[in-house]
Parts: sequence; C-alpha cells; structure tokens
Amino acid sequence: MNQAKAAAQAKYPVSKVIHSAITIFLMFLFGRVIPPFGGITEVGMNVPGVFLGVIYGYCTCEIAWPSILGFVAYGLSGAVTMKEGIQAMMGQSVVFQSICAFLAAGALSEFGFSKWFVRWSLSRKVFKGKPIIYIWCFLVIFGLSAVVIYTVPLQVLLYAVWADIAESCGYEKNSKFVYAGFTGIMLACTAGDSLIPYTSWKLGLAETWSAAVGGEINLVLFGLMTTLIFLLAITAYVLLLKPILKVDLSRLQAYDTNRMPEETKHLRPRAKRVFVVYMITVIICIVATALPAGNPLKKLVNSNLTNAGMYAICAVILMILPSGEGDGKACLDFKVHAKNLINWNSVFMCATCITLASAVTKADYGISAWLSGVFQPLFGSSSKWVTLVVAALVPLIATQIGSNIAFGSAMIPIVAPFVIASGLNPVVACVAVVFMVQQGYCLPGSSSPAAIYHSHDMIPDMKERVKFAGFGTLLIFLSGVLVLSIFNFILG
Repeated sequence: MNQAKAAAQAKYPVSKVIHSAITIFLMFLFGRVIPPFGGITEVGMNVPGVFLGVIYGYCTCEIAWPSILGFVAYGLSGAVTMKEGIQAMMGQSVVFQSICAFLAAGALSEFGFSKWFVRWSLSRKVFKGKPIIYIWCFLVIFGLSAVVIYTVPLQVLLYAVWADIAESCGYEKNSKFVYAGFTGIMLACTAGDSLIPYTSWKLGLAETWSAAVGGEINLVLFGLMTTLIFLLAITAYVLLLKPILKVDLSRLQAYDTNRMPEETKHLRPRAKRVFVVYMITVIICIVATALPAGNPLKKLVNSNLTNAGMYAICAVILMILPSGEGDGKACLDFKVHAKNLINWNSVFMCATCITLASAVTKADYGISAWLSGVFQPLFGSSSKWVTLVVAALVPLIATQIGSNIAFGSAMIPIVAPFVIASGLNPVVACVAVVFMVQQGYCLPGSSSPAAIYHSHDMIPDMKERVKFAGFGTLLIFLSGVLVLSIFNFILG
C-alpha cells in the first residue's frame, strides 16, 4: 500500500524537463539565435541545430519523441517543406529495409535459431573455456562476411544472437559484456563492409580519388591493407576487453551448454524454413553483386529491386510460407510478431539521423566548405607520415558527425594535392581517406549501423555506448596508421 502511494506521489523529474527544454531549443532556436558565419547560410545554421537537438535528446531523454519532433523541426528549418521532410526521412530505403530486416532476422531469433547457434558454437571443443578465441572468431568470420552480405540485416541478426549468448550465460541487460559484443559486431560489420570499394558510392569515392591523383587504384592492394587493418583492430579489441574495458568474460568461459534447454539441440521446422528463405535472399544479393554489368539478374536485383526490395520479398514469403509445424499458420504472422520483432526506435533513429547527417553536409548550406577550410591547414606539412596521419584522422573525425559520402567527396580534393606533394603512396592515401571515412561509430548519425547500434534497448546507456564505440574507433585509427605506414615504407 505504501509503495503504491509512493508511486502515485512520485514527481516528474526536473532534470527531464530541463533536458527536454534544451532539446527543443536546439531544434528550433539554435540556428535562429546564432548568426551565420564562415560562409554558412541561414538554413545551414538551422539544420545543424535540428541535428544537435536530436542527438542531445537521444543522450538525455529517449529516442521516440526527439525523432518525431526532429521531423517537424526539419520541416520548419527552411531546408525542405514539412511534406518533403517527412518523405525524405521515412522514404529512405534503409528505413524500409530495416523494418523488413527486423522481421526476417528477428524471426530467426524468435523461433530458436539464435539459441541453437549459441549451443552449437559454444559446444565446439576449440571454444570451450576460451572466450577470447570464441569472440575473436565470431567477429572476424561474420565481419569478413560483410564484404558480400549487406550490413544492416547481418547486424540485426548478430545482435539477436549475441543477446541470446548473454542471456544463456547469465549476463544482465546493460552489462559490459553486452556492450562489448554489440560494439564488436558494429565494428566488424562496418569495417568488413568497407574492405573493398567495389560497389555503390564506395566505388565512386575510389574512382574520384583515382581521378584526383591521376592514376588507377589497385583494389587488390587496397583490400590487402584494409583486411590487415581489420584483423589487427579486431584482435586488439578482443584482447583488450578485459584489461582496458573491464569486461567480465568468466561466465562465458565457464558456461556449460548442457544447461541449455533440450529443445535447443535441434532447429524446429519453422526456424529451418525461415533460415532457408533468409539465406536464399542473402545468396541472391551476393550473386547479383558479383555478376558482370548488363546481366539481367544484376539489373533486376541491384538496380530495380535493390536490397530493400529483396528483404521485403523475403518477409512476404515468410508471411505466406506454411510453418511446417502442423498449426495451420504461416512462418511469420505480422500481427503477432511485428510487435516484438521490429525495433521502432531503430527505425525512427535511422530515419531522422541519417537524413539530418546528410543534410548537414549538403553543399548548398556552406557547412562542408567551412569544415574543409578548418581542416585544410592540417595538411600543410610535407612529411609523408604526418600527411598519412592527418589523411586518416580528418575523415575519421568528420564521419562521426555527418554523411560519409559527403565528407569523403569533400576531403578528396583537399587531401590529394598534399599527398602528391609529400610523395605519399596514392593507394596508401586512398585507403586512409576512403576506408576511414566509412568508420562512423560514435554517434547515431554517423552511419546506418551506428543508428541501429545506438537505438538498441539491450544497451541503453549512451555514455557506455560512446565509450565502447570510441575505443573501437581509436583502435581502427591506430591499426590503420600502423599498417599504412608499413605499406608506404615498402611501396615507397
């Protein structure tokens, strides 16, 4: 009775009111109070205010209402009309694909695939009592698969698997073990997806670099360097989890798979069918990417359907395909499973942050030009090593706050002349710029994988997320500088 009375008399936290007020101020008044400077337009002041307000709201309040209010603030910023703002945010393919990916990948976890995988993998002799080796293999194998498997659905699936690993071993939600795994998955998938710029805008950046330095970029050499950076960074991350980040690995080390429920020994029919449909979707996407230009399947999948359309078809098939369990139902019941499988925080965060991050760096607003002017003096040294460090560091910092495509395109014309003047190997410098500008982890607007990571309810503490993500970013940078320095010495 006393507890119920106390709950009824609980006051709304004053701190929440203050944080909410600051969030709203940044969204609607930041750009109108601070006058434009450095060539930035009036609209160019409003859009960063909306972006800062959304990020501040995520850090101090929650995800849902700052995201929704961000739609309104963006529509009133002068950059777009309200209708255009909503269409831009909710009309992104990554938003639609995330919804379909959550349905397909989430169904695998819902129907026992994750727990089966946990039991199967942890019962291997090579992993028993060896948590470091298990985590390293988990991140490296799935990270390398991101070269050909689209990052978002892979990341969603692996988060579900890691959540079941944590639950099976007795780790609490919000524990350092969960943060370590989720951060490692984001690092591995994002870096793995960046190893070879052979598709989409990544190829475009590499070709822009080739034109700027006046020579072809050897993608095999590019891939060799980035793979070594990836392996070195992931290895360092795993080895330093316990001594630096104080992650408790004892429960994973001592875990006995025999304690898992008997049903986890085998996949149920529904899980098998979901897995087969999901893997067929993945394989078709991979094959279509590898086919030569002009192939009908490549055109259908890559140009017409895109990955978003493929995963939509995957979800629809699962809603039609019989479960195989004699219950007269399909593998996936949208009305039942959508409530649990779709992470709407991730959907709203992707819609808001990715759109605003791209808008912040739009050329018309003058922000990219101003930032380029700020960074340009850093390239004044003629030293190869200093040029290399700055060429890697500036894109890495820039991509944490804005669009990697926009910043990559903006950085190339600035960096290229200094690379040529310093004598730095152009392929080495290309890796420094094109690879590093894709490693956005620390803030929700850094990339779509970062948005999904920062919105997951298993890791609710923003400070912990930034700490783990920042540590991973540092390791990527240090590994990159080391590997690239060695290759520049070898290649001359």
